Amino acid sequence: MIYIPYPRTSIIYLFLAALFACSILQAQQPISHLGIERGLSNNSVTCIHKDRYGFMWFGTYDGLNRFDGYGFKVSRQQLKVPNSLANNRIVTIAEDSTGYMWVGTKHGANRVKGPTGLFQPVYYSSWGKKDTLPVLSEVYSIVTNRRGEVLMGTSNHGLLVYPPNSGLARQVPLVNGDTVFTGNIPGIVNDVQGRCWLIVQNVGLCRYEEDKQRITVVNQQQKRGNCLLADNAGLLWMGTDDGVYRYDPATNQLSRSLQATRQQDTKVFGLMIDAGHQLWVSTDGDGIFVMPAAGGAARQLQTGKDKSSLTSNAVYAVYEDQDQRKWIATLRGGINILDKQKSRFTTIATNPLADGSPAANFAFSFCEDEHKDIWIGTDGGGISIWNRQQNCYTAFAHKENNPGSLSNDNVTSIVKDQDNNIWVATFGGGINRYNRAKHTFEKYSCSLNGYEDKFVWKLYIDSQNTLWAGTCMGGTIYRFNKTANRFECFDPGLRDIITIGEDRAGDLWFGTYTKLIKADRKNRQHRYYDMDFNVRALYEDKAHHFWVGTEGGGLLEFDRSTGKAKTIAEQQGLPNNAILNIEEDNKGNLWMSTYNGIVRYNPDSKQCKNFYESDGLQSNQFNYNAALRLSTGELLFGGIKGFNIFDPAAIADHTDFPALLIAGLRISNTPYEEGAAGSHAQPLSYLNKLVLPYDKAVFSLDYVALEYSSPDKISYAYYMEGWDNDWNYVNTQRTANYTRLHEGSYRFRIKSTNADGVWNPQERIIKITVLPPWYRTWLAYMIYGLLTGGLLYAYRFYQQRQARLRYEIELSRLQSEKEKEVHEKRLSFFTNVSHEFRTPLTLIINPVKELLYSDGRQIESKDLTIVYRNARRLLSLVDQLLLFRKADQEEEQLKIVPLDLAAICREVYLCFTHQAGMKKLQFDFNCNNEQVMAYADREKIEVVLFNLLSNAFKYTPDGGSIGFSLSDTPEGIVIRVTDSGCGIPRDVGNRLFERFYQVTGKDTTLKNGFGIGLYLVKQFIGAHKGRVAYESEPGMGTAFIITLQKGKDHLHGYPIFEEAAGMESLLEELVEEDDLAQMEAEEAAAEDTLDVLLSPRPSMLIVDDNGQIRDYIKSIFRNTFNIYEASEGGEGYELASRHLPDIIISDVLMEGQSGIELCRQIKSDPALGHIPVVLLTASSSPEIKLKGIEGGADDYLSKPFDKDLFVARITNIIRSRNILQQYFYKEITLNAGTQKISAEYKEFLHRCIAVTEKHLDNPNFNIKVFALEIGISHSTLYKKVKSISGHSVSEFIRFIRLRKAAELLINTGCNVNEAAFQVGFNDVKYFREQFCKVFEMNPSAYIRKYRRKFDSQKS
Repeated sequence: MIYIPYPRTSIIYLFLAALFACSILQAQQPISHLGIERGLSNNSVTCIHKDRYGFMWFGTYDGLNRFDGYGFKVSRQQLKVPNSLANNRIVTIAEDSTGYMWVGTKHGANRVKGPTGLFQPVYYSSWGKKDTLPVLSEVYSIVTNRRGEVLMGTSNHGLLVYPPNSGLARQVPLVNGDTVFTGNIPGIVNDVQGRCWLIVQNVGLCRYEEDKQRITVVNQQQKRGNCLLADNAGLLWMGTDDGVYRYDPATNQLSRSLQATRQQDTKVFGLMIDAGHQLWVSTDGDGIFVMPAAGGAARQLQTGKDKSSLTSNAVYAVYEDQDQRKWIATLRGGINILDKQKSRFTTIATNPLADGSPAANFAFSFCEDEHKDIWIGTDGGGISIWNRQQNCYTAFAHKENNPGSLSNDNVTSIVKDQDNNIWVATFGGGINRYNRAKHTFEKYSCSLNGYEDKFVWKLYIDSQNTLWAGTCMGGTIYRFNKTANRFECFDPGLRDIITIGEDRAGDLWFGTYTKLIKADRKNRQHRYYDMDFNVRALYEDKAHHFWVGTEGGGLLEFDRSTGKAKTIAEQQGLPNNAILNIEEDNKGNLWMSTYNGIVRYNPDSKQCKNFYESDGLQSNQFNYNAALRLSTGELLFGGIKGFNIFDPAAIADHTDFPALLIAGLRISNTPYEEGAAGSHAQPLSYLNKLVLPYDKAVFSLDYVALEYSSPDKISYAYYMEGWDNDWNYVNTQRTANYTRLHEGSYRFRIKSTNADGVWNPQERIIKITVLPPWYRTWLAYMIYGLLTGGLLYAYRFYQQRQARLRYEIELSRLQSEKEKEVHEKRLSFFTNVSHEFRTPLTLIINPVKELLYSDGRQIESKDLTIVYRNARRLLSLVDQLLLFRKADQEEEQLKIVPLDLAAICREVYLCFTHQAGMKKLQFDFNCNNEQVMAYADREKIEVVLFNLLSNAFKYTPDGGSIGFSLSDTPEGIVIRVTDSGCGIPRDVGNRLFERFYQVTGKDTTLKNGFGIGLYLVKQFIGAHKGRVAYESEPGMGTAFIITLQKGKDHLHGYPIFEEAAGMESLLEELVEEDDLAQMEAEEAAAEDTLDVLLSPRPSMLIVDDNGQIRDYIKSIFRNTFNIYEASEGGEGYELASRHLPDIIISDVLMEGQSGIELCRQIKSDPALGHIPVVLLTASSSPEIKLKGIEGGADDYLSKPFDKDLFVARITNIIRSRNILQQYFYKEITLNAGTQKISAEYKEFLHRCIAVTEKHLDNPNFNIKVFALEIGISHSTLYKKVKSISGHSVSEFIRFIRLRKAAELLINTGCNVNEAAFQVGFNDVKYFREQFCKVFEMNPSAYIRKYRRKFDSQKS
C-alpha cells in the first residue's frame, strides 16, 4: 500500500513530510489485527507482555488474555470465588525472576503461578506498621529489580516492594526533606546500571534506594508523568500529558523532545525503543510516533483505510518481541501487529484516499520501460504508470470520441520493443502503440479476411525483434510488419493463441486452450502436443529446462526432444495445479503465481516453498499474464487485490524453530490447573512427567508451537510410545486425546515444523506413568496370598457342607423338570389322540342312526361289524391316554439332491399361467441361464415357490402384474417374486415371517390364510442356509428375494444324494410337447376309459388314510358313482390325473401329502382345477377349515358327519357339474339352453370353437396346431377338453366340424356332399353316420326340418 500522511497546518510539518516521503513509503508495512472476532475479551487493550515461555499476554478493559498464535485464553474476575482475578480492568502485566506472573488491575493486584494458573491476591504491610492489608488501589506499573524484588507503583499505596520468597509486600515511603509520604507512582523503570527510577505524581522524578529502602527526589522540573523508559545510553524518557521528555542522569537535566510528537499537547501513554534504536511513542488520539532515539524527525502511524493503518489512534502501549515484531495495544481497536515477516512482499493496491495509486486492483499485465517506470495494465481500469522514484502514478484510460486515447480499458499484455516503443494489447480494442511525444495511443487492428480480431490476449517480442500478437475468442496469431506498419496473419490455422514463448534455440512456441505448438516460421509445418489443459506459461530456465504452466494440470517439465513431460502437481507440494505465470530469480528458482498463492520451486532439490496471503500477499488469487522480472531482479505478480513486488533474495528460509509447549491438559475432563491446586512444581508449559491413577487415565493434551507470523503453516505430530503403533501426523491439529490407558509407563512425544515445513529435531517428551489400582499393587498381592491360604481350609469345610446341599437341590430340580416334561407330553398326547376320536365316531354314529330309523328293515352285519371295530378303536385310544405313550416327533430332515432350479421355476410358472389369465394379470418369468444347478430339497423349494406365488396372486388385484425371476450370480442364486398388490405396512418388519402372523388391514381382511406360509418359507430357506427378505411399499406392491448359496459345502450335517431327483413334482408336465407318438398313445388309452368317462354314472375319488372310512364312503355311493380310492394325497393326485373323476372326497390329516395340499395341488392344475373337492376332517378348528377353503375346497365336512347331509351335498355338487356338459352339448347341437356356467368355461369353449372353425379348410390341422393356437400344452389341452365335453380332442374337433356342417345346411343352399367337403370330411358315408349320432337325424332330414324355417325367417 502507498502511505501518504495527512496534511497539517504546520509549515514545519509539511516540510518534514516532503523531506521524508520516500523513506516513509519504504518503511511502511502491512498491519494485521487481533480483536474480539478472534477471541480477544475486549478491544480496549491496555498492556502487553511476553512471558518466558513465549506466550503473549494482553490486558484489556475486560479481563486478562493469553495468546498462543491461534487463539486466546481469557481469565476474568469470578465474583465471590477465591483465587480469582482482582478486577477485570487490567493496567499492567509483568513477570518476576521466579516465574510468577504479576497482574496489576484497577482495583488490586494478583500473583499468578505458572504451574497452577491460580490467581493469588497480594497483601502488603503499611510503612511503620506490622499489619497485613490487601492491595486495593490501582496498580500502574510492576518491575523486578536486580535483587529479585518486585516493585509495584500504585495510585494510593505508593511504592510496594515484594521481596523474593515472601508472602507480604512492604510499603516504601517517599522522603522529601522532612516530609515522609507514600505518593502516586504511575511509572517505574530500571536503567542499564540497575538503578530504579520512579515518577511520583506532583513531585517529579525520583529514585528508589534499595539499601535504605526509601524513595528520594531527583528532579522536579516535570512533576507529572504517565510512563518512564530507560535506553541503552543511560538516558531516561518520560511520557507526559504534554509530550515526551528526555532526562540525562549525568547532568540532571530534563528536556522536551519536540520531534517525538510534533505537537506540544500530545498525551503520551507509552514509550518503547526497538532493536533498530527507534523510539515508539504511544499517544492518546495521535496514534504512534516513531523517531530515531538518537534524534531526528518522527513518522506517524494513524488510522486509515489501507493495510498500513492503525485501527485506533488511541494507543496505550507498543511491545517488540525477539523477532522484532511490534505488538500495538489500542483503545477500542484491539491489537495491531507489525510483522516484518509479512512485509517481505510489498502490496501495491488502489487507495482512493491517496493522491496517487493504481487505477484498479485487478492487475492484468506489467512492463518496465527504459526509465525504470512500471506500466500496469488492469482489467477495466486502463493503464497506470508507476514512477517509483517519485512514487507517483500516471493513468491512461479509454475516452469516448477521443481517438488518441486507449482503445479499451481491459489491458491484457504490455511489451517494450527495441525502439523503446510501448505496445499495449486490449481485450476488445485491438493493439495500441504509445506515442511519448503526444501522450496518445495509436490503434492497430488485427484482421483476417475482413474480420477484425479485437480480443488480443498476448504480445511477445522474439529474439529477432519480431512483435507477435496472439488473439483468443476464435482469433488467430499475427506478427507485426514494420515496413507496412501493420499486423499480418501468420497462419490462419492457428487459433486461440493465449501464450507465446521462445527457447534459447530460437524456436517459437505457442500455447492454446488444449495444445502446445512448436511453430515453424518458414514452412508452417507446426508440431502439436496435446496438453488437455490451458497452456498459461512457457519458460526455459538457465539450466535449459523447458517449463510449461497449465491451468489445472500443474507444472510440466517438457522434454522437447521426445515430446514427453513430467508433472509437478499438488501431490509434489504445489499450492494449486493452476500455474499462471513463471519467472526465475538469480539463484535459478522458479517463482510461479497460482490461484492459491505463490510458489518458489527449486528444480535441483524438487522442493516447493509456498506463500499465501498470511505471508503478506495481496490475496491468494493471482491473474493471467500478470508477472514481470524487473531489471533490479525484483519480481512482480498481479492479482485481484493489487499486485506484489518483492526481492527474491530477501525471502530467506526459516532456519529457527518455534518453541513447542504444552498449552493445556485436562485429566478426566478436569483442567490440570484445577486438579493441581498448587501441589505441582512443574510448569504446565514445560511439563515432562505425569503420574495418573488408573481411574483417571483419560486425558486431553493441548500443545502449541509459538509461531506468530505464520501459525497456519505449522504442522504437528505426536506418538505415545507403548500405545500407538506409529506417529500420528495431524497437520494443524493441536490436541491429543487418550482414553483408558493401561497401567504402565509411557513416553508421549510431540514434534512440530517451522513455517517452512521443516520438522524440528527437538521433541517435547512427557513421561507418563499410569498407576495400577490398589488391588493390583504388591501389597495387595501379598494380602491376597495370605487370604488365599487362610481361606483354603475354610473352603474345604464349606465345600463338604455345600456338596450335600447342592445334591439335594439338583435332585429337586431334576424331579421338577421331569414332572414338567411329563405333564407337557401328557397334554400333547391327549390333544393329538383326541383328534382321532372323530373318525371312529363317524363310523359308529351313521350305522347306529340307520338302525334306529330302519323301520324294521334288516340291517347288514357288515354295518354292525364297522360299529364294533370302531368302538374297539375308541377303547384303544382311551388305553393310549392311560399309558402316556411318547408323542414327540423328531424334526424332519432335508433330502438334499442336485436340482435344476431353472426347470423347477419354469414348472411353477406354468402352473400359475392359467390363473394369471383368469385374473388378467401380467405374469412374467425371467431366467438368465438355461440351467441353474443347486443342491436342495426339491419338495421344500417347491413349497417355498408355491407359497410366494400364491401370496402374490392372492394379494394382486385383477389387471395387475406379477414378476418371477431367477438369477445365477457370482454371489449366489437369487429368486425374486414381485407383485403390484396392496403391499405390506412398514411397521410389520420381520414379524411377517413369524408363525401364524397375518397382516391386518383394509386390503387384507378378506384374504384367506393361515399365517404359516411365509413361516415355512423362512424355515425351509433357513434350513438351506439361505436368506429371505422382502421390500414393500404400501399401495405399490411387494418383492420377496430369496438368496441360496452355491455348492454343497454349506449343507454339512445333511445326507446328500448325488443322484438327481426325478420329475416327481406337483407341477410336472405329463407329456412332452414334441412327443407326438406318446400323445397319440395317451389318447388311445383315454379311448379305453371312454366308457367309464361317458358312463351314466359319474366317477368319485376317495382319498383317506383310514381304510374303514374309505369303505364306508364307498358303500354309500357305490350304486351312483364309479369309485376310485387312494390312501394319501400323492396317490390321490395321480389317480385324479389319470381318471379325471367328477368329484374328489379327501381327508385333511393324512400321512404323506395332506388333504389341503392335495386340494391346493388339484386346484392349481389347469387340467384338474374344475373338479370339485370336498374335505373331511376330525378337527373342528376354524383354522383347519380356513385352510381347506383357502386351498380351493368346494365343501367342508367335520367328522362325525351325517350321512343324509353328506349325500345331499355331494348330489348338489354333481348336479352343478352336469350343467357344464349340457351346455357343451347345446352349443354343439346349436340348441339354445338356459344353463348358467362360469365365464371361464364359457370363454374357453367359444375359443376352441373359433380356432377349429378357422382351420376347417386346413388339411394339416391337428392337435399340435390346436394346442399352439390355444396357448397350452398338449396334455393340458386334452384334459381340459375332456373335463368340459367328456370327449377326446379328436372327437371334440369332429363335433365342431359337424356343428359347422349343420350351420351350412340350414344357412346356405349347399347339399350334403358339399357341406361335408367344406368342413373337412372326405368320406360322405362317415359324415352321415357321425351327423346322425350328434343330431339324432340324417343330414337330409335335418335340411327338411330346419332349412324351411330359416328361409321363411329370411323372407
